[in-house]
Amino acid sequence: MRVVRKGITGITITLFMVGFIFLAGATAQEFQWNQFQGTRLRVLASKFAWIDNIKEWVPEFEKKTGMKVNIEVYPFKPLMQKYVIEFSSGNADIDAFMNFKAQTGTRFYDNGWIEPLDGYVSNPQTTNLEFQLSHYFPGYINYSSIDNKLCGIPINAAAPVLFYRTDLFNQYALEAPHTFAEWEMAAQKLTLDIDGDGTKDLFGIGMRGSMVPMAGWQPFLFGFGGRWLDAAGNPIFNSPLGVKSLALYASMLQKSGPPGAAGSGWQEMANLFEQGRLAMYFDTIAHYIYFVDPSKSKVVDKFSLAVVPKGPAGRFPWLGGWMLCIGRQSQKKEPAWLFVQWATGDEISTRIQRKGFATTSISAWNDEQFKESVIPEYPKVAVSTYSLGVPKFLPEVPNPMEIMGYLESAVTRAIEGENPQKTLNEAAREVKRILEEQLNKKLELVF
Repeated sequence: MRVVRKGITGITITLFMVGFIFLAGATAQEFQWNQFQGTRLRVLASKFAWIDNIKEWVPEFEKKTGMKVNIEVYPFKPLMQKYVIEFSSGNADIDAFMNFKAQTGTRFYDNGWIEPLDGYVSNPQTTNLEFQLSHYFPGYINYSSIDNKLCGIPINAAAPVLFYRTDLFNQYALEAPHTFAEWEMAAQKLTLDIDGDGTKDLFGIGMRGSMVPMAGWQPFLFGFGGRWLDAAGNPIFNSPLGVKSLALYASMLQKSGPPGAAGSGWQEMANLFEQGRLAMYFDTIAHYIYFVDPSKSKVVDKFSLAVVPKGPAGRFPWLGGWMLCIGRQSQKKEPAWLFVQWATGDEISTRIQRKGFATTSISAWNDEQFKESVIPEYPKVAVSTYSLGVPKFLPEVPNPMEIMGYLESAVTRAIEGENPQKTLNEAAREVKRILEEQLNKKLELVF
């Protein structure tokens, strides 16, 4: 069993150039969407905005193909438990399913629950010529691969960006920070007592202190030149570079973050930015839609976005999100592949993108109707971030969920004031133990 994948960007795969020459005459034929008519598919999905749209439009797919699709939607944890129970029992009824690889790791692939898609993508009989992997941001194809095997088609383009208040930056003659040093300085300068009552009521920065705070810390860790694991699979996030990165992350929240930052997740921080209490907010680009909603947001037309500032080693935003997979035990893999390519293709992605959802389709981000409906910096920063990003939200191991708690504790405790070296050393010992256990015996996923 593998434990880690080597290299800064994980797996490097060659994108299929689906525009290559197929068998003589194949390109002249219209793709046969109805070749599996009468088939019934079962799709399992997480409660998520993307699947809500797919459910609304699935009658179009059924009309096009003559198939019927039953989509079952569950909250995240019950869904993961359902996967483990059904796949472990050999159930062949899951034809397609949503998988959040950043948290499930390589376990589904290791256990033989995921069907590699490489052979389907290159087969003109089962793949519409308009479906091309080159239409997706390469980093997300990388993220969706294990051992150079394409294990799913990426759905949503999650990645961290810096939201900042343009009105405040203009008022205090500041520019969007380009470096960690500028970022820290801007956060301190914009932590203010606006109403003059002796208590600070505007805070310079909001980042996660809990609820997977690694989403905030990872760009700092990599930006300083640190990494999660070395080539042999040993934890090195507690190296001097890792300690420096966490020390800065914690210090920025201690000096320029809101009260209770150590116990605040993205929901609390996003709400503070939405209500005008934060000058900057660092988290996933998906939160853009909250800040442009005039019924809730007080910062509509008062904010912009920037790529993660540069650390001593560079810029390293993580890439993550859901992907749509085919169950390896399914008896309807080819019909399921038609559903996967329809649900994740350019046409559907563009329609979802126009609703404010961040997809992994390059053409969706270039859609003129979409670009006219958003602030200009949104697509520009998104595309730049996706080009820079690395698929290393968490260490790529069989079961990241088992080590998340120790990493989260290390970050939260450092924000609370404990020594970062101490918290990271303790986490590294536990992570090393868990990785050795994952290597030596087969464990069930625990959610």
